[in-house]
Amino acid sequence: MEETLPLILKHMDLVSGRIYLLDKSGKSLVLVAHHGLDPGGLQRMRITEGFSGLAARTRSFVAYPVSSLQDRNRASLLHSKGIKYVICVPLTLGEKLAGIMNLSSDKEWTLDDNVLALLTAVGNQLALAAYNAQLYKGFKKGTRIWIRISKHMEIPTRCE
Repeated sequence: MEETLPLILKHMDLVSGRIYLLDKSGKSLVLVAHHGLDPGGLQRMRITEGFSGLAARTRSFVAYPVSSLQDRNRASLLHSKGIKYVICVPLTLGEKLAGIMNLSSDKEWTLDDNVLALLTAVGNQLALAAYNAQLYKGFKKGTRIWIRISKHMEIPTRCE
């Protein structure tokens, strides 16, 4: 995921990007990757707040100027980092939300059909990568448990 952000930012002339994954409770987004500006104060957010929360709840693209944020504290934080425009891309696998990719611009930004198609494809791939990473993590945990159990058992090496 870390490698994806610099490519997107360079291609689209954006200043920063952050990737958040939905936590197990389904109520918060947790920062897992970032590139560009310091993400201080943006490491975790509830899905009930900000543009990211809106994108998570609706599972749709959100692209707004920071000045339209209702949360003045969050708007102030983003402005202090030089961010003027935020694009939130839902990371979905089918109907399941995996997270949100935030892209930030220091100027007005236009979301056209080609950009939408590209970001949709990237978002789907990131969601799949997150899902596969989760499966792998579960597989590793299961393997470690099996190894511990097998040390205390006599397991036949062949069928007789």
